[in-house]
Amino acid sequence: MDSRKAGITIVAAGILITLIAVIIAVNSMPDGKGTTTSTGSDKIAVIHLNGTIAFSQSTSLLDASGTSATMNDLERAEQDPSLQAVVLRINSPGGSAAASHELYSQVMRVKESGKIVVASFGETAASGGYYVGAA
Repeated sequence: MDSRKAGITIVAAGILITLIAVIIAVNSMPDGKGTTTSTGSDKIAVIHLNGTIAFSQSTSLLDASGTSATMNDLERAEQDPSLQAVVLRINSPGGSAAASHELYSQVMRVKESGKIVVASFGETAASGGYYVGAA
């Protein structure tokens, strides 16, 4: 009986650990929503670029591309007439040259739309991350 209880306990612990890992993975995925802060009639968007810069073709929940979410946020910022400025918060070691250039180009389009764009760097801002921030 004791070995059966131990087996059930081990299986239950394994299921619990797996469930916790899935919850953490899902909650750490990019949501494609930049934060917008209202200051009176002016709005400022804070858009995050975290992790490796790459356009992922994967459909896996555990391999979501933060780059695509950041591109979507930048496109929305460009089109929002009530938005006055964008703070681009970058914590990236870089990545794909093509994806970095696409982000750079989108940041330039936001600036050309008349909005102020300021880059803020986190722990890591290397290669493509620095390139995007230099826009």
